[in-house]
Amino acid sequence: MLVLGHIVFLAVLALAAPLVIPPAHALVDGPWIEKEPARYRMVAAEVDGAPYAALQIELKPGWHTYWRYPGASGLVPEFDFEGSRNIDVAEPLFPAPYFFDDGVGGFNGYKDAAGFVFPLIMQLSGELHMRGMIGVCREVCVPMDVGQNLVFNRDGLKSSRHKEAIVALLKAQPQEPSKELIIRSASFDGVSLQLVVSGVALEKVSVITIPGPHDVIG
Repeated sequence: MLVLGHIVFLAVLALAAPLVIPPAHALVDGPWIEKEPARYRMVAAEVDGAPYAALQIELKPGWHTYWRYPGASGLVPEFDFEGSRNIDVAEPLFPAPYFFDDGVGGFNGYKDAAGFVFPLIMQLSGELHMRGMIGVCREVCVPMDVGQNLVFNRDGLKSSRHKEAIVALLKAQPQEPSKELIIRSASFDGVSLQLVVSGVALEKVSVITIPGPHDVIG
C-alpha cells in the first residue's frame, strides 16, 4: 500500500507540475502543409519583448482569401485555440487588405499570399493548438480547414528566425486615421454612402472600411 501511495503522490505531482519545454524541443515553426489550392504553416517569434504566432498562407496564382471583414462576398476567417496549454491568444491581427471588384459587390482580401498574426499571453513555455477555417476563391469559393500545433518556450521565441516575417505582418496592419485625414462631406442616398476625403498620400489607399454589423467599404 505504501508503494501505491507513493505512485499516486508522484502522479499528482506530475499533473501539478508546470509545462517545461527544453530548448532542444522548442518548435517555433511547423512544416508547410499542402492543401489545394494553397499551403500554410504556423510560425512564432518574440517582437519587442512580446510573443506572437502567425499563420502564413501561400496561394496558387489566381486564388485569393479574405480579410476579417470580407465585404459583400466572401468567408470570414475563423480560428480556435482550444487545447492550448499555458498560452492564451488575444484578438487576431489582420494585415490591411486590398479591395477586389468582382462585379457582384466586391470583397476585401489578399491574393498570392496572406498572413494572420496571433498575439500570445504566456510565461516561460507552452503549447499552441490552432484550428481554423479560411475561404479560398477563384471562380468558386471553398472553405479550407487549417490547423497546426507548436510547442515552444520564450528563449526559443527570442532566437526565432521568423521575427522579420512577423514584424512585416505587424507593420502591415491597418493604420489609424492621421491628423491629415479629413472627411470633407458625407451623403447617403438610401443605397450608398459617399464620403469626400482629403489627406496626405491618399493615392496609395486601396480600401477604407468602417467595420460594423454592416461594413462600409470604399
